[in-house]
Amino acid sequence: MLCKLIESVIARTTLRHVLLLMLLLLSPALFSGLMGDDLFHYALLNGAASFPQPDDISLFHLFSFITEDPIRRAQLQDMSIMSWWISPSFSWNFWRPVAELSHYIDYVWLTDYPWLMHLHSILYFLAIVLLVYRVSLLLFSQPRIALLITALYALSATHGMTVAWLCNRNALLAMLFMLLSLHSYIRYQHGHNQSLSNRHYLLSVLFLMPALLSGELALSLGGFLFAYCLCFKSQSFIAALLRLTPHLAIVIIWYAIYSSAGFGAHGNTLFYINPGEHPLSYLTLLIQRIPLISLALLSAMPADIIGNIPVATLPLIAISLLIMALMYRLLRQSEYRKQALFFTVAGIIAIIPIACSPPQSRNLIAVSLCSAGLVALVIFELYRKLQAGQRTYRKPLLFLIIMHLIVSPLLLLPSSYIPKLFATAGEQRAQSFTVSSDDRVIVFDADMMEMTYLAANLFKQGLALPQRIWNLTGAGEDYRVKQVDDYTLRLTAGQHFLSDSSLLVRNIAAEPFHSGDTIALNGLTLHIIAVNDAGYPTIFDARFDETLDNYIQMRWTKDGYRRL
Repeated sequence: MLCKLIESVIARTTLRHVLLLMLLLLSPALFSGLMGDDLFHYALLNGAASFPQPDDISLFHLFSFITEDPIRRAQLQDMSIMSWWISPSFSWNFWRPVAELSHYIDYVWLTDYPWLMHLHSILYFLAIVLLVYRVSLLLFSQPRIALLITALYALSATHGMTVAWLCNRNALLAMLFMLLSLHSYIRYQHGHNQSLSNRHYLLSVLFLMPALLSGELALSLGGFLFAYCLCFKSQSFIAALLRLTPHLAIVIIWYAIYSSAGFGAHGNTLFYINPGEHPLSYLTLLIQRIPLISLALLSAMPADIIGNIPVATLPLIAISLLIMALMYRLLRQSEYRKQALFFTVAGIIAIIPIACSPPQSRNLIAVSLCSAGLVALVIFELYRKLQAGQRTYRKPLLFLIIMHLIVSPLLLLPSSYIPKLFATAGEQRAQSFTVSSDDRVIVFDADMMEMTYLAANLFKQGLALPQRIWNLTGAGEDYRVKQVDDYTLRLTAGQHFLSDSSLLVRNIAAEPFHSGDTIALNGLTLHIIAVNDAGYPTIFDARFDETLDNYIQMRWTKDGYRRL
């Protein structure tokens, strides 16, 4: 019964059906508006004076979030775009000129039509899916397997936020040019016409350039090319690798420019780990994140959940390794074992550049191609065994079909609308931030991430931007506020003032606060009076340059900002 149903679906399904279903499930993204970094991009490209631009080689500085320039850091702290407790060594800026050009089109030419901005991203993803099909056809002799891989990739809920959140355009463009490079390289390896083959080889090298200039995700291409040389070599493995010398040269040149210009993530934080600065910390996280991300993708579960449950890390790693062992046992004798090895090796290497940050579904657009290939092969092998009368394989086959081809596509629909939910909540709270351009505002209990985007949100809605916004505490912590004198507030906490999300920008274990520390901002000085054993501040004074009656005090709530 199950075999007949599968055969019927396979016989009736075409690439056009997959693409139409994908576009339908992604359609909510058209109405998801602007969220988070999108607001920064809008402000920077529409002349917001409150957002100082750094002196670097970026086209529009859209990804130059936090630089080492002390003057600019102070300006960002004036509006709580950068919190006072951030690691002094933390900088976070990226060189993505191709992605910046695509955002220029959005925020200058399409600024009054957000749905066209999102259509822009959807069209890139459509091109990616078509290339996934083309690459899969080159890897397999069976178009049905290529179509299954394409369906698993196109309908995965993993890609909802990647497509729907405009600031992820860099990942879409990097993946698009990566696939063009990979497709050209495989065509070169398959070519029989020398002149045409050389042309494909040249294209593979050239497409790597815009891939790297779109986003750091393009480094994942190295995993795919290495895996192809390992699994499908028509010559010795060393000779095949030597053919990648031009690709490597481009990466070296790109990285030399990238690093010398000061781009990258630096400092000891829990959000981004620079492997060069903290190799042991990164290696520890990499060992954890490879099986966790693999488990999330193979089981069609959100990586944002699977990869961020500290108490369950070891059990989840054990489950992941068990699943991998079972897959190996199933596929080791398969006629497509070379393809299985290709996807495995490419997938592991593709995780390396994205393991610098906590697992997030929006970063998995490259490695999810590898999981789609492996899941397709497992489904194919289970189906063949079921056809041969081995009914013990019926349940695992059903599980994979239900999770990857029913549940995951159904989740793609709401996941492509998530930015709208966050954007609407942020916009409504910003509307309650009623101040004038001459005001200076003290805020308590604010969520750090929302405060980061408050000024850009006010600008986008045409609301007044005050002279200063000082967010003194992270959201939801228990503390007391006492006025010491006309200029000073003393804050005392039972535990500390910083919520979990606030701690992403400072690794307290590596950079603890100390009693006597002073943090000087423009118009405000913070004096740390006491810390707990872990290095969290428990008492500090906030001393302002003018008397407190010259400032507005507000408390952040989920319903909006409330004046005190």
